[in-house]
Amino acid sequence: MMRKKITTKTGFTIIELLVSLAIIVALSAVVLWNQSEATRSINIANAVNEFIIRLREAQTYGVSVKVVDDTSAEGETYKAGYGIYLRFDTNYIILFADKDNDGHYDGTETCQTGAAYECLDKYTLIGGVKIIDMCGQIANSDNIRCARKDGEAIDAFSIVYTRPSLETKVQFYHGNGAAPNSYKDGRAVVMLGYEVMPVDFPPPDPCRAVNVYETGQITSTEPC
Repeated sequence: MMRKKITTKTGFTIIELLVSLAIIVALSAVVLWNQSEATRSINIANAVNEFIIRLREAQTYGVSVKVVDDTSAEGETYKAGYGIYLRFDTNYIILFADKDNDGHYDGTETCQTGAAYECLDKYTLIGGVKIIDMCGQIANSDNIRCARKDGEAIDAFSIVYTRPSLETKVQFYHGNGAAPNSYKDGRAVVMLGYEVMPVDFPPPDPCRAVNVYETGQITSTEPC
């Protein structure tokens, strides 16, 4: 009598396939999220480095004999101070020569260059990073107040270096004029990130704060 051989086929059930697919999707989402966060953090770190480089550039020009073209009879001057100009909720840094030595940037945000203008160059922060808050230290106090976080009337500021002094000079602006409050000269804080600082500080997105001191010292802290 011949026996019939029974064979069984093995494989994945639909439920097993769905579970496996769900695990793959979940792991992929975690990897992509972490990669996105890492990319954002790297872009912010690069923006901080760009800011510090441009500030050091202005500092070096300001305390050395850096000749720049102007509209004087000589056609150039070596007496100009040098600085950077920043505006709240933007993504650029302007390097300028303070040709009239008034301590602030007299040019436009389009950065017109030439003997009649103060702008030397305009640098765009990469990866969508922008200035999400800016702060000053109230004069005769240790209180740091910020544009977005505290509602301080600060729209922009200039940081200038003029030889022979090595000290930092800061001019704060609101609208088309000076900021209404008095701030400690030489002290400023810039926060770099992706979103304008929410009221519920600190922000959920990564950000870094750059502190500028009267002595010329620059430090960076993370998070803001």
